[in-house]
Amino acid sequence: MAKSKKKTHVLPCSCGGSLRSGTVPEFDATDAIGLPARLTGAVPGLKCSSCDLFMVSVSALHKANVEICRVLLTKERRLSGQELRFLRKNLAGLSQQELADRIGVDRRSLIRWEKQYSLNPDTDLLLRGAFVGELLRETATKEDAAWAREALKSARSKKALKHASTLRLRVSRGESKVA
Repeated sequence: MAKSKKKTHVLPCSCGGSLRSGTVPEFDATDAIGLPARLTGAVPGLKCSSCDLFMVSVSALHKANVEICRVLLTKERRLSGQELRFLRKNLAGLSQQELADRIGVDRRSLIRWEKQYSLNPDTDLLLRGAFVGELLRETATKEDAAWAREALKSARSKKALKHASTLRLRVSRGESKVA
């Protein structure tokens, strides 16, 4: 019985070399992701046979984005403006106006928040709740529901969670009210 050969796709590189499937032990994904990020451990992509060009695979970037979203939503300190922008674009896929409408604020407020070093506690909690709601709407698995509860618990103290329980985000219906 003859062994079947694995078919590999070869693409031309701008240097004249050939791009072939390969891996690198580590890849700086800061430019691709928009936050400081280094992917490690057999990162898949396309490598050029002539120059040092490496193009990371879309699936590797997607996995990194998902993990970064989880880390950001569960971290103890408040979100920065840069992290807010990352979550808005990569997790929710929303424009500034769309997110502002969903959480019931003016777009100028959202622009100001995205420029801040650190968000105030109420704003941080409001946005985390909106993003966790967006994540649950996208995935809606039991594991993610449990993870979302833990994300909000670790993000804020009991006092802040008690305050958050008075905020009712109607993300699941797409309404832009905070009650």
